[in-house]
Amino acid sequence: MSNIIKKHHGFQHAQDGKKIGIQPVQFKIETVEECEVQKQRMREQAESEVQQAQTEAERIRFRAQKLLQEAEKTVEEKRKEWQVEYEQLLERAKQEGFEKGFFQGKQEAENQYKELLKEAEAMVHHVQDSYYQYIEQSEMVILELGMKVAKKILNIELEDNEEKYIHVVQKAVKEVRDHKNIHIYISPKYYTLVSQRKEELSLLLSSDTSLFFYPSEDLGETDCMIESSFEKVNASIDSQLAEIKKRLIEMVKDEETI
Repeated sequence: MSNIIKKHHGFQHAQDGKKIGIQPVQFKIETVEECEVQKQRMREQAESEVQQAQTEAERIRFRAQKLLQEAEKTVEEKRKEWQVEYEQLLERAKQEGFEKGFFQGKQEAENQYKELLKEAEAMVHHVQDSYYQYIEQSEMVILELGMKVAKKILNIELEDNEEKYIHVVQKAVKEVRDHKNIHIYISPKYYTLVSQRKEELSLLLSSDTSLFFYPSEDLGETDCMIESSFEKVNASIDSQLAEIKKRLIEMVKDEETI
């Protein structure tokens, strides 16, 4: 018993002999003003990137136009030189003598002239192809950067109004409205928001369809995966932007073939 008491007293002395200071933990809380400033910076950055894309596209178009003009000028100069050369060959053939030699020289001059014209035509086609490649490149520059900016803007809008995320989910749910047992996987950030709207989302479905919600750490903040008895739908912002980008690229290519 005495040993126990001694140990107890020893522990008490150790406690009395050493003071442990507890530092207050400070949490940095962003104010509404700071959040608005950050969002404004993101908007300004997005606008700046759009401007950069437009400037780069104009630079590419200008370069392409200049190349085309230079090529057309070169071809025109060559055509004039070849015309002069052709006439000189004809004149030489005349001066060299008899009728047979003249017609033979004329034929050779015409053949040479035709070859030179073919070369000029090939040169023009090559430059035109390069021109259209430059134009396509400028369009793709705008398209690529435009999609990046669109994503940033959408993310900013979601930060401003989380209700807009519900529209993303609603659109995806409508695609599987006739399926059975629909499972919706959402990022933890929006799980509570979406699960609270279960009744509203259920109105979009058939009466005998079951709707389930799951938070998933594997998904990005704006991602949404919907699984049904027949298919899986990727309703994330990225996937929707990718589909828009795909369609825009197809439209650009269709315009080029017209």
